Amino acid sequence: MATNNLTTECVVAGVDMEVEYDFTPGRAGVYSGPWDGSYPDEPEEIDVISVCYGQGDDKVDLVDDLSEKAIASIKEQISDSHNDRD
Repeated sequence: MATNNLTTECVVAGVDMEVEYDFTPGRAGVYSGPWDGSYPDEPEEIDVISVCYGQGDDKVDLVDDLSEKAIASIKEQISDSHNDRD
């Protein structure tokens, strides 16, 4: 079940940024019973749509300018926030 267009605050390079993203929770696999009824774990999916800095007319989307490492950090923060809710 995907959850679309969520918004949260994340810290990027020490600066608070507003992040818009889509989130699909992971699902545990089934490894017991008949083999043909088993399936592997499905990992969660996080799609970062925008990473904005500023407010109002001065808001700038930086998602295309961020490194893979910065995007990975954002995804980790989002994942942690969703897993803390469980």
